[in-house]
Amino acid sequence: MGCTRLTSQGGHGSKFFSNLVITKPGGGACIGNGPYLPGLGDAYYNNTCVLPGNTGGMVGHISQCEETQNEMHDNKYYTATGNASLNCGLVVDMYAKNGMEKDSTSDLLPSDEEMVAWARERLALL
Repeated sequence: MGCTRLTSQGGHGSKFFSNLVITKPGGGACIGNGPYLPGLGDAYYNNTCVLPGNTGGMVGHISQCEETQNEMHDNKYYTATGNASLNCGLVVDMYAKNGMEKDSTSDLLPSDEEMVAWARERLALL
């Protein structure tokens, strides 16, 4: 559990999916990817991202803010404000704006107990 960086930098094809990412308090990001060639983007989907620090709702940075460059959808973001933003804008507005983050949501931080339960579930430690 921690930050993921999809840094293809001219390459392509990184996939990060079905993960639980809990960043460190006081900072961190759930995603950060660098530039790559057109049509050879990366995928970030079906992830749960929790930012317990004071990030102002900023969950990460992507280099290209276009659906054709990034496959991003079905993510759940949790922040202190309940809002989640990438450098491209609010996550909940991105699908209408540029086709990315379809069916992604943002909400207030879960309790510590909920985060522990999610981690146990992902690790099959029920």
